Amino acid sequence: MPERGEALAARALALLPADVSSGVSLGAALPWQHYPLLTGEDTGGMVARRAAEFSAGRHAARQAMAGLGRVRSAIPKGPDRAPVWPDGLVGSITHSAEACIAAVALKRSAGDLSGKGLSGIGLDAEPLHALDPGLAALITGPLDQVQADAAMAGGDPALMLFCAKEAAYKAQYPLSQRILGPEDIVISIEGDRFEACLAASPALPTGRINGRIAICAGHILAVAWI
Repeated sequence: MPERGEALAARALALLPADVSSGVSLGAALPWQHYPLLTGEDTGGMVARRAAEFSAGRHAARQAMAGLGRVRSAIPKGPDRAPVWPDGLVGSITHSAEACIAAVALKRSAGDLSGKGLSGIGLDAEPLHALDPGLAALITGPLDQVQADAAMAGGDPALMLFCAKEAAYKAQYPLSQRILGPEDIVISIEGDRFEACLAASPALPTGRINGRIAICAGHILAVAWI
């Protein structure tokens, strides 16, 4: 349903800080629906469904880039399969059966104390369901905390943690290039906000990432930023 995808994109934009732009491609899970790609955006070796998701992600990202006044540019995948954003931008992409959503912002320059721009964005949307108990046990660490408000009623706490950890991981990865497991990220959710704590690194000296989380259009939606 298009309205559900549009609602997810609008909610993501509302959760993120100001000066972030978002875009959406509807029906991202349809393997026969492909959006135009630019030179350098290679789908070779991808199965049909993954290729469709890839094209939907690039289409949504270019919408978000246009919202920042940026020209259409290729967003190839790197050796690690993560998007390689054009110079001066940071962003994140997430897919679900309803839609593909992208969020893009101007990149904060090293040493810039003006507060303008971001150093990283993470975005994750997961359809509402209860995680398998075995997977939930892997996701949930002894220090993780979930104190959600009434608006989050009906959300599986383990799925909320999973979604928040995915968003935090995506936000930090371009800076640290560190592959983290769920045990490496401690999440504290209070109301519609969360804090992710990571082991300190040169890229993330404080080891902390802010985020917000919500239930929208049958999904748990988490955003994180640096």
